[in-house]
Amino acid sequence: MEHNLNLTSFHPKDVNSVPNTPGICMPNLDDLREVKAQFFNIAGFPNRIGCVDGSHIPIQSPGGEQAELFRNRKGFFSINVQVVCDAKLYIRDTDARWHGSIHDSTVYHNSFLRARLDNNEIDDHLLGDSAYPCGRFMMTPILNPTTNAERRYNQSAQIKTRNTVERTFGVWKRRFACLSQKIKLKLDHTLAVIVATAVLHNIALQQNDTAIIDSAPEEDIVTEPTKRSLSSEGNHFRRLLLEQYFSLEIEKAHKKIKKKFLQRNNITEEELEPVIMAKLDEHTHRIEKKLQALQEKLEQHNSSIETQIRTYAAVATTTTTKSKGPEKPSATQSIMVKSKNAIDSRFATNEEREKAKKKIAGEGTGLVVEVLKNRNSLLVLKGVSKDINNEETVAALRNQNSELFSGLDPEDDHLSIKYRKKTRNPQTTHIVLSTSPILWRKITGASKVNIDLRRVVALDQSPLVQCTRCLGYGHSKKYCSDKADLCSHCGGQHTIDKCTKRQASSPPSSINCQKSKQEKTEHNAFSETCPVRRRWGELARSTTAYL
Repeated sequence: MEHNLNLTSFHPKDVNSVPNTPGICMPNLDDLREVKAQFFNIAGFPNRIGCVDGSHIPIQSPGGEQAELFRNRKGFFSINVQVVCDAKLYIRDTDARWHGSIHDSTVYHNSFLRARLDNNEIDDHLLGDSAYPCGRFMMTPILNPTTNAERRYNQSAQIKTRNTVERTFGVWKRRFACLSQKIKLKLDHTLAVIVATAVLHNIALQQNDTAIIDSAPEEDIVTEPTKRSLSSEGNHFRRLLLEQYFSLEIEKAHKKIKKKFLQRNNITEEELEPVIMAKLDEHTHRIEKKLQALQEKLEQHNSSIETQIRTYAAVATTTTTKSKGPEKPSATQSIMVKSKNAIDSRFATNEEREKAKKKIAGEGTGLVVEVLKNRNSLLVLKGVSKDINNEETVAALRNQNSELFSGLDPEDDHLSIKYRKKTRNPQTTHIVLSTSPILWRKITGASKVNIDLRRVVALDQSPLVQCTRCLGYGHSKKYCSDKADLCSHCGGQHTIDKCTKRQASSPPSSINCQKSKQEKTEHNAFSETCPVRRRWGELARSTTAYL
């Protein structure tokens, strides 16, 4: 049964599309350090960017067959709203799309926030109660603490730090009484009201309207422990946290270091935080200067290369092979002269090609001159979900990455799926696309694109085709005339999984380099470093348009 409401497209992210609006967003790079420091100052919990919890906003019965889905475990109809807050009670993320009967962990696992964490768009970790499963991005309490470090983790750090989200709910609902009473609106209007009050709550805090904070009660949240098992990864991260920050030895060492720092800088404990922040700013400034210098060098290097590049093939030729004789023009523009035999001539620029075309056609030789069009560029999207078909993939690529398609001429707005490649993960696939040169440059330049709820890597895909049977080039296994499979490790007449040399850890030997009598053959036949494969790759790219 589908439990997601899907009643409105309004999401907190939309608020931040308006410049200078104090909307709802996770900490960016500029205020990330400050947010972590504020959480650490509460009870010594490190690397926290927010506390997460769910709260039930009461509503009137929506009626209909699915009305009971909105009845929560306390017996009233509600929307289960997930909120992430910082140490100053600002709401950093909210998800108000779920029925009251849905568990907090289900809301979290299906939220945009979880998708962004999985795609490494948000750094560091969240803090949640036992309703959430402990994982790489979520630290939860230890249900049965046995050691002093575990008790210290639960009492002095976890509970005190996580108290901020309970205070946030109390202040938010005290400031907007409609959230504590029954909202008597249509469902789509109800969701908009919840998000709007969260934005107004942030605006009030920004305007220093904090009088209500001291008088607002903390929300009494009843935690329903999750039934999910603790992941080994989450257990590993939590154990490291206990060893590094909450063991008695570490606590003594921290106090000793802190005392020495105060004595060395001749400051009091109240002056400690500004001094540390100043030193961090100084260190950050030095790193930014170094990064800026490296960026300038990189831009100079790229600009010098761009003046020489005609096609991708020209780059590969000038960087991987040594020139023997005068430099040949890159194969960017081609014409074919037709008589009894066809002649393929290639030129570096359009002007040179047009001059040759007029000269040949104007001499009355009876030759027919045709302009050859280079093939479209290829790129690969890695790790796309198998559940999405080709039409949905193209639609998602266009709709969720509209900035890449804006301003394109009709002849450049070309995108089609060529084929799919298998991956080690049975739930994902690599999708190879054929695009126009301009769109190829935009997508590969972005390096990552949004597909459904994933942010996938977009890379250049070589047009070279290599047979998996004979290991030759220019054809696939389907059209191979050989009957015996060759091993890509040693070149023998067997598949690689039956190669005894590979099982004995012997170095590989490329069959293609052996045939062409190369000096270095100690690599796999499919290796990108193979000189024979590189030459064939340059030839395949020479008829592909990249500019």
